[in-house]
Amino acid sequence: MYNISWIRIYTRAQHEYRMNSTILTVGNRTCYKHPAKHVEPVMNIRCANVTKGQTVNISLTSGKQLSLCEVQVLMCEDHWFGVNCTNQCHCVNNATCDKTTGYCNSGCVAGFTGNDCLTECDDYTFGSNCAEKCHCKDNTTCNKTTGFCQGGCAPGWTKADCQTECSNNTYGLNCRQKCHCLNNTTCNKTTGYCQSGCAAGWKGGNCQTECPDFTFGYKCSHQCHCQDNATCNKTSGYCQRGCAAGWKGDDCQTECTNNTFGVTCSQRCHCKDNVICDKTSGICQGGCAPGWMEDNCQTECNNYTFGVNCSEQCHCKDNAICDKATGHCRSGCAAGLKGDDCQTECGNYTFGINCSEKCHCKNNTICHKTGYCQGGCAAGWKGGNCQTECSSNTYGFNCTQTCHCEDNATCNKATGYCQSGCAAGWKGDDCQTECKNYTFGINCSQRCHCMDNVICNKTTGYCQGGCAAGWSEGNCQTGCRNNTYGLNCSKQCHCEDNTTCNKTLGFCQGDCAAGWIGNDCQTACSNSTYGTECKKTCHCKTSGVCEKTTGHCEGGCADGWTGESCQGPESALNIAVIGGGVGGAIAILVVIAGVIIYR
Repeated sequence: MYNISWIRIYTRAQHEYRMNSTILTVGNRTCYKHPAKHVEPVMNIRCANVTKGQTVNISLTSGKQLSLCEVQVLMCEDHWFGVNCTNQCHCVNNATCDKTTGYCNSGCVAGFTGNDCLTECDDYTFGSNCAEKCHCKDNTTCNKTTGFCQGGCAPGWTKADCQTECSNNTYGLNCRQKCHCLNNTTCNKTTGYCQSGCAAGWKGGNCQTECPDFTFGYKCSHQCHCQDNATCNKTSGYCQRGCAAGWKGDDCQTECTNNTFGVTCSQRCHCKDNVICDKTSGICQGGCAPGWMEDNCQTECNNYTFGVNCSEQCHCKDNAICDKATGHCRSGCAAGLKGDDCQTECGNYTFGINCSEKCHCKNNTICHKTGYCQGGCAAGWKGGNCQTECSSNTYGFNCTQTCHCEDNATCNKATGYCQSGCAAGWKGDDCQTECKNYTFGINCSQRCHCMDNVICNKTTGYCQGGCAAGWSEGNCQTGCRNNTYGLNCSKQCHCEDNTTCNKTLGFCQGDCAAGWIGNDCQTACSNSTYGTECKKTCHCKTSGVCEKTTGHCEGGCADGWTGESCQGPESALNIAVIGGGVGGAIAILVVIAGVIIYR
């Protein structure tokens, strides 16, 4: 089978008309019908369509004679077609085209178009079937085959054939320029124009103009706030060296809050009445708050000063530092001052820490802040600041007087008055009056009883030289017992009926007891007398000395006497009848009775 499209018939000279109604078929398909008109000596026949076949039939539609000399079935060499095969095929991959029509089954090679692929691409197109558009700088035409642009690609295109559009974030010649569109949207690849507007840091029609120095952000509408007036990042506002004083944040666009200022807003305002300070310098329009000074109110008051302009002095205990704003002393006020700021002097008659001490000055005068009294301490107090109360047993001015209270109790430190009463030996409202001579004890209510009328101890009544006659014990206050008297009660009373004698002299109110005589009844009866006033005579057998009270004779009565006291004379009858035996018995009884009495 052959593709037949071109047949050449040589007719016979002067008989060309016989070919007037020629029909030419290839196989069973008509290739050509000659119209009823003049026939050329050489008929170059082109099939309307390339026809496949192995046989060519030539016949007439009318007439009886077919007159021809030669029939040539022509076929161009590969890659050529057309009349006289003068046209070169332009098929993709150098494929062979139709030898008659030039049609390329695989399509036209780049740079050509048309059914026969002979039509060169118009200007500004190229490639297979001229389907590609040139993208050359200055709108010049490109190579019709490759698309190569001699002067370079038009803005927005790149690569050798200028067919690759710039990537999303580039545009312009060779895509060398970067888009700067808001929200990273795509810009126009040719001009850079951003439909959504310019990204932060850029401005202009194509968003290629960077923000001027000291501005940044969307439409360059924000001001930079960088330290040392440096320019910021045009996109974010970030300052490489940090924010200027008065600003903070990543973009240095957040102004310091009301009570801060300076670099990174790290400093606090210290303005009077909490007024807002200058965000940059810290200067306070109305002056510094208490506790601060200098132009920007950042210098704290020196130690020991406080308040507005640091004009007040601290007055703290132990010279401690006070609160620089209020003057408050954590450890308390110094002596002599009080109040939250320790600026109020103690009132009259007070002094010391927190004015808690009371002045104790003579005549109720005002003391110094230390407690010192110019005219001396009041009664009951002593020491440099008159705060030491008199010790337990002293009182009065400078505590020079001694208390004299009962049971050694403490007296009133000012007056000496003793609540429990005066000690023995003292009297008076202040117990400072010693007992008069010859008195002693509580309230001086007791009298001395000393020998030779010596003055006794005013407290105890003790007598140095001993007690007066009629008194005894340590303080000579115990009178002699009923039957004693005299010095140290060493003498026995001898009064009738055992009545009490005078404790001093020993005399008896009545008569002396039997056996005693004299004014003090201290003189015993002589050996030969006994009984009341010694008026009776002893009648004793041997010595003649009888017992002074009863007249009893130890050795028996003298002859002629009888009875317990030998005072009864013996009768003659008794002597004659009884004789020695009976008389002896009586004598024995008397002796026994005498023994019993003496025991």
